[in-house]
Amino acid sequence: MQARAVSASSTVPAPPMTPAPKRATTVSITAIAPGTVIVIATVREDRTRVRYRIQSLLATQGIRLELRPGFVASLAAAQTGDGRALPEAFRVRLEHEWAHLDAIEARMTAVTTARDEPIATGTDRVAAVARQLCQMRGVAETRAAVFSAELFGTRTFRNGRQLGALMGRVPVPYRCDQRVQDQGISKAGRAELRRISLQLAWCWVRWQPTSALTQWFLTRFGPAGGRSQRIGIVAVARKLAIALWQYVEHGIVPEGATVQAVERFAAHGRVHSLVASRSRCVRVPPVQEPSDRWSGSPLRSSACLPLVRHRHGGDHG
Repeated sequence: MQARAVSASSTVPAPPMTPAPKRATTVSITAIAPGTVIVIATVREDRTRVRYRIQSLLATQGIRLELRPGFVASLAAAQTGDGRALPEAFRVRLEHEWAHLDAIEARMTAVTTARDEPIATGTDRVAAVARQLCQMRGVAETRAAVFSAELFGTRTFRNGRQLGALMGRVPVPYRCDQRVQDQGISKAGRAELRRISLQLAWCWVRWQPTSALTQWFLTRFGPAGGRSQRIGIVAVARKLAIALWQYVEHGIVPEGATVQAVERFAAHGRVHSLVASRSRCVRVPPVQEPSDRWSGSPLRSSACLPLVRHRHGGDHG
């Protein structure tokens, strides 16, 4: 018994356990520019709210003025609907609202520069993928940065099903005995990513009218009406994400899509795009680039007018 006690007490103590290595975390868009996407959306809503307020104040006096540089100077010669001069207190209020709008525009310039600078000057894969996505017409900087940081620049996918499942755009069927029911999409993952992918799908339909994906959407869901289009755009978002993944990974351009020649100017860091000559739609100058938020019917957009005239047999120029 004593020998056992001595042997037990003389055992070599176990070496301390080394901590397990930390798992590599995925680089998020918030790690590149904290809250940039949310800040841009908030500033854009504030800008729209102030512009509408100025236009509403002018409408109460029967005045219609364009909100452009020189607005304050034009208030001195403005007259109400019955020919009277603009009241002094009313003019001062409009000047204060215009100063508020100028401050919002300055903030928008600052946040967009903070968003575009990592894309223009970055050397990592996230910045390279974002620059590659910006070459596709209809893909603006915010969506390119989010898709690169959350999907294509930091993750690898074996097939399109994995990509659709990560975005929450895959169908969820329900089967029980003889009953089969569709429960919609899974809505897994980040809701912000799904929202941006839906906006990108609408922009794709507007700015890529000659692509096979837009033709499929207009043929199948265009004549049915608004509700059918809102359902079909979800399928467009899923198909478009897979097409952009193939474009980034394998260099396969989506069928019928227009790739732009991209030049960057150091003035404010934004991407000025020159539309490729093979595009059938109207040439878009840099001041009319696709914005980060767009909503509306694609059938009413100016980019789709040549396509509509071509369908009716007219000259699409």
